[in-house]
Amino acid sequence: MDISNILKAERYAGINGIDRFEGRSELHLPTIVSIYYTVLLAGVVLFLQLSVRAVERTALRQLAASYLFIGIGSVIAGMGMHQKLSHAHWTVVTMFLGVTGYPLLVIGFRGLALKRTRYGIHLIAVLFLAVTVVSLFTEIWLNDRVRSSVFHIIAGISLLLSSIALFYNRRVDPVISRLVLSIVLASGSAAFLLVAGHLIFADSYLNALKYGFTLQLFINFLMIIYTYGVVKDRIEERLRVASETDVLTGIGNRRWFAKVCPSRIRKGDGVMMIDIDHFKPINDTYGHQFGDTAIAKTAYTIQQSLRPLDRLARYGGEEFVLFMSGVTRETLSDAAGRIREKVRMMRFEAPYQDVRITVSIGTCWNDSSFTDMEQLQAAADAALYEAKTSGRDRTASWPLKKVQANDLIGSKLTVS
Repeated sequence: MDISNILKAERYAGINGIDRFEGRSELHLPTIVSIYYTVLLAGVVLFLQLSVRAVERTALRQLAASYLFIGIGSVIAGMGMHQKLSHAHWTVVTMFLGVTGYPLLVIGFRGLALKRTRYGIHLIAVLFLAVTVVSLFTEIWLNDRVRSSVFHIIAGISLLLSSIALFYNRRVDPVISRLVLSIVLASGSAAFLLVAGHLIFADSYLNALKYGFTLQLFINFLMIIYTYGVVKDRIEERLRVASETDVLTGIGNRRWFAKVCPSRIRKGDGVMMIDIDHFKPINDTYGHQFGDTAIAKTAYTIQQSLRPLDRLARYGGEEFVLFMSGVTRETLSDAAGRIREKVRMMRFEAPYQDVRITVSIGTCWNDSSFTDMEQLQAAADAALYEAKTSGRDRTASWPLKKVQANDLIGSKLTVS
């Protein structure tokens, strides 16, 4: 932001001996301005540091560049107000740094919001050119009040656009820090636009400018904190997903399956245990790479046969587990048949021949006999064992009767 009017207000207060406002101590603006510089510098350093490892490295570098431009502009404005630089020079430089810095802020936050900004550089170029043309004909940068109003309006609109991008695209990654950052940006936009209104319409605006500046400093600090929060939350989410995803197949692993399935099951819930037949001989004959391909393609083929709410995971080795809720016994059996048929139709190229594979499936449908997932899985696993020992490439189903967990292996099964 343009701090020249802030510094002018401080000088005015010093010249006139003003150190009170409505019975309270005035803000010590040199201290506030120093903190402002520190916050901007901290933002540049933090964004660059985060960009080293974060996926959103381009967006973070754009935010760092934005904070850098705004910070340099503020420093130049401070030097100019202390008459260390020519008024004509520092005013035009700070204006163009602000015109570049705030659109960069929009582009950076849109990138952080995972929205593509195809015309980002064009936005900066058009705004830069527009302000240049207007400035050449009006010399608005020489008028402190007008220049500051332009800065505040551009900043307010930039923060508002950034807030909208983060808010409306939040379903892509619903982390709480993203919503909070959107609210912070909207608050910053309101603060900037409110000060711009005082600059344009109010006769006396210096006190509003000073207190608005303090609020904007605080908002800039929160922007840094919650930008860090968004990146950190995403890293943690990616680590969580990685820990619950099978690398070979891309589906969930055993940990994920235990997490997403209900611990207490209901009538109509069903489980399948699916195992690739003769996998060890296939692996030994054609190699581990062929075996990995067979597992990955089988997982993909099974997935294509499922409903969106079904839960498939790699249980270990060549074995998969599938949970289906709200189904009938017939629906569960039909789904197992479709899976077997689709797997049977797969072809794998091997030296001198094409290879086919089959799967054996054990199913268990809950008719209110089971109370937890472990019992349901144990029954389906026992059914799978029966399917394997009965010739493979078939489905074995647990019967509709009460079964205790310790009686599962010895109970009668239905094989198809």
